[in-house]
Amino acid sequence: SHWTDDKIREVVQKKFSVRAYYFQIQVAQAIYSGKNIIGYAPTGAGKTLSFWIAMLMAKEDKMKRHKVTV
Repeated sequence: SHWTDDKIREVVQKKFSVRAYYFQIQVAQAIYSGKNIIGYAPTGAGKTLSFWIAMLMAKEDKMKRHKVTV
């Protein structure tokens, strides 16, 4: 995949003005590649951003649909 950690951080920084954590990037990459994954982190750690990152990746790749199962 062309989605490196640095490229993902760049897109997230541009859109949300925050720096994505490594666990968020790993979860987003798994979601984007269609894998089943469980993201386990404390309340307020930023789990939801992982899903937003996957959607940003799809948008950047000009995908019209991306199946995400929660």
